[in-house]
Amino acid sequence: MPETITQQQVQSILRKFFKDRRLNYNRDHFAGGLTNYNYICEEKGDLFVVREPGVHTDKMIDRHIELLNTEKIRPLGVNSETVYFDEKTGIKVSRFIKNAHNFASIGPYYDICITNVAHILRSLHRMDATFDNTFDWKKELVVYEGILKELHGSIFFDYQIIKDRLINLAEKKVTHFEAVPCHNDTVPENFLRDVKSGKSYLIDWEYSGMNDPAWDVAMYILESRLPKSAIDSFLKAYYGTGDLGADVMNKLKIMCLAQDLLWSTWAVIRHYSGEDFLEYMCTRYERLRSKLDCVERIPDYPLHEMVK
Repeated sequence: MPETITQQQVQSILRKFFKDRRLNYNRDHFAGGLTNYNYICEEKGDLFVVREPGVHTDKMIDRHIELLNTEKIRPLGVNSETVYFDEKTGIKVSRFIKNAHNFASIGPYYDICITNVAHILRSLHRMDATFDNTFDWKKELVVYEGILKELHGSIFFDYQIIKDRLINLAEKKVTHFEAVPCHNDTVPENFLRDVKSGKSYLIDWEYSGMNDPAWDVAMYILESRLPKSAIDSFLKAYYGTGDLGADVMNKLKIMCLAQDLLWSTWAVIRHYSGEDFLEYMCTRYERLRSKLDCVERIPDYPLHEMVK
């Protein structure tokens, strides 16, 4: 597919799908997004969210796998209803969830959010079905490095050194990895709560795949920048105990470091694609440098310090 798709092209697709030649699609109502761009569209009194894929997402994400995984998690009842999905273009149309607010706007550290995130993730990680693909941060990095090479882009001067240090640290600190269905993009913006019905949702499954459940847990902590008290409550709600062993805590800290490395590299790609991700990538990479030093030097470095 082309790197960008025009508003007119999207409108043509929507008119054909809804069988409405008068449908007027515009980008006036932005509904958020980092990897993609989401817009609210009205059709005959009903509201929908139209996803337009971001630049180079066709090289990062397998839309066929996304569609398969979306179907597999349907019994969980946590995703928004998908009414249209095009594997070739990456365009997706979902039914708009009325009265819904994402957890970032509600406050990801509130008990109601922490409890619901823990419940959804436990249900996902324990589901009977499995995904056919695996999300491995080290393999994802290789993909991102290849894209940067195609773009003739440069990366952080000490990237290879930092990457090698992190991989070595992971091999020393983590003794056991699991493989369960994971969302792999558990930012608070992807969790929604219908404030009228009280139902909570987890949307945007494009990064989904088999992974260690600690990835999803660590990501919500890191992306929400949870304070210590909220982290303690979240871990107890998810694991069922506040007495976690060193292996679990080490794994969570390694996942935090891996996510800063992966998403800062992702942001470099977006930067070389002409988008404004310079501050984002620098902030995450600087945190990685700092926290990697801390975790290497201090065996019991606190998890709540990883978010700062």
